[in-house]
Amino acid sequence: MSIVGAFAVPHPPLIIPEVSPGEERGIQPTVDAYDEVGRRIAGLAPDTIVISSPHSTQYYDYLHISPGAHASGSFARFGARGARYSCDYDERLVRTICQLADRDELPAGTAGERNPELDHATMVPLHFIQRHYTDFKVVRIGLSGLSPAAHYELGKLVQEANKAPGGPPKNQSQFFFQAAPFFSTYCPCRYGHRSYSAPLIRFRSVLR
Repeated sequence: MSIVGAFAVPHPPLIIPEVSPGEERGIQPTVDAYDEVGRRIAGLAPDTIVISSPHSTQYYDYLHISPGAHASGSFARFGARGARYSCDYDERLVRTICQLADRDELPAGTAGERNPELDHATMVPLHFIQRHYTDFKVVRIGLSGLSPAAHYELGKLVQEANKAPGGPPKNQSQFFFQAAPFFSTYCPCRYGHRSYSAPLIRFRSVLR
């Protein structure tokens, strides 16, 4: 398994037609660019897509990787309950990444999930990818209050996990997909999506 590509993209909820019908035309260049991303991913045909999302489970001192075999979610909080998305997780790759993080004493793993539903920063990319390609699994990783270096180290472990014994089969390919390049985002809209720069919970305090 090898990393075959990467994209960094935004995740505005209004890009989903059911959220605000017609308003997505106001960001048509973004819609067109996202559609091109979906086509390029289909051309690469990855077995696994790693999505780094700023709206998945987050901790100040821990990098959370979503556990389980499957997840789904909707845009109900944005007024579009019928806009639903789902994906299967790559449990084998997740397990290998967690083992490598334990080895390197990097605070990362599947413990402490607070909400198993897919977040909108994951579902927006899925909306466009699944238009063109559906034969893939997902690894969903949240951001944290740890240093940029710690996030970089986790990225290196994702790459190493591809080659580790017990990792994914060697004939598989992986695609790293960054759901948003920013830790703190602000999107004023009528659905109340506001800044996500508020203090994060410490993972160790949840375990007490």
